[in-house]
Amino acid sequence: MNFSPHPATATGIDVSNNSVTQAGAGIHSRGDLTISNATIVNNLADGDGGGVFNGTDALLVIVDSTITANLAIGGYSGGGFYNLGEMQITNTLVDGNHADASGGGGHNGGMLISADSDFTNNHSETTSGGIGNMADLEMSGGSISHNTAEAAGGLGNHSENATARLRSEEHTSELQSQFRISYAVFCLKK
Repeated sequence: MNFSPHPATATGIDVSNNSVTQAGAGIHSRGDLTISNATIVNNLADGDGGGVFNGTDALLVIVDSTITANLAIGGYSGGGFYNLGEMQITNTLVDGNHADASGGGGHNGGMLISADSDFTNNHSETTSGGIGNMADLEMSGGSISHNTAEAAGGLGNHSENATARLRSEEHTSELQSQFRISYAVFCLKK
């Protein structure tokens, strides 16, 4: 959808029923993009990011949206989204997505900031049904629940340099991988 290096905004859009033989069937962004009140549904990538792909050095902001029923097949990651840049998700539902590899809901290889968003009912054939994290993840509010995978049904922190900071009003948790893979499942409520 966005190959421009210039900032773009999309409001109230429906991105559905697209397929590609590369990354990002619904949205492929390599610039600065803000999306609000959108539905990203039923997209199929034979590559990373069934619903959304956010490239290196890109900024993607998704607000008040739904990312659901997207697929990353062919041994690829990030059914709902695949992030290599900076991605901010606020008040968004990531539900019912599927990946052959890591991150049924989403795969993060950059900076992912999630606020009051829910990752539910996602599936990975290998690891990290909800979120596969290889870099920096900050999550406040929302939930990671009812996701499935062979390992790490909720959140998988998969790199020696990966850090996941999870906050709720009651407590803060931090997962930091140091030469091992650590797995955890969290449900954060306000």
